[in-house]
Amino acid sequence: MSICENCKTEYIEKQSVCNVCSFPIQGINQEKVKFRAKQITLKSDVKYSLKRVGYARVILFIIGGFYSLIAYYFYDALKVVPVFLYINISLVAFFIGCAFLSFKAPKLAITAPFVLIVTYYTLMVLIDWSYIFQGGVLGFIIKVFILTSLGYACFSTWHAYAVLRQNPYIAVQMGFKEVNKIEDNLLDDKKEDHFL
Repeated sequence: MSICENCKTEYIEKQSVCNVCSFPIQGINQEKVKFRAKQITLKSDVKYSLKRVGYARVILFIIGGFYSLIAYYFYDALKVVPVFLYINISLVAFFIGCAFLSFKAPKLAITAPFVLIVTYYTLMVLIDWSYIFQGGVLGFIIKVFILTSLGYACFSTWHAYAVLRQNPYIAVQMGFKEVNKIEDNLLDDKKEDHFL
């Protein structure tokens, strides 16, 4: 029995690839270097994706705060029909709830608000195309910022899931305890430092 250079697990002499980490045991040096470089790149991708989740979380808190101000404005200044107030309170609860949920289930917590915002913007544009420019240039910039930030965070989260699901050894190395449940919960049992 010999020991794998990469993961330090034992393997049978005739093996060409490690059963644990897929390291090319019998490969030439170039293949081994390429394997290690790929692992470093994949780990970096996952760490970067987790940072994007953190940024998206902040945006969700900001959107929730924005809708709470609108709810207060409806209630205090306009004295409008309570339906608008209840809709805005529901949006506050949804966005802030998703922000907190992103600590445990980022795939759902980032995708759901992104889909809601895209759907909302699409419906508003279909009703009145000038909605895009409502609020002037600043309003347009804010809408584009929210869409691109949440969209990129959504893409990054799904990418991290794919990387970890396809590379269980990397998932274990990065501290994901239950590799077979990565699909259900990316950040379960994860250290806080990856949220920064």
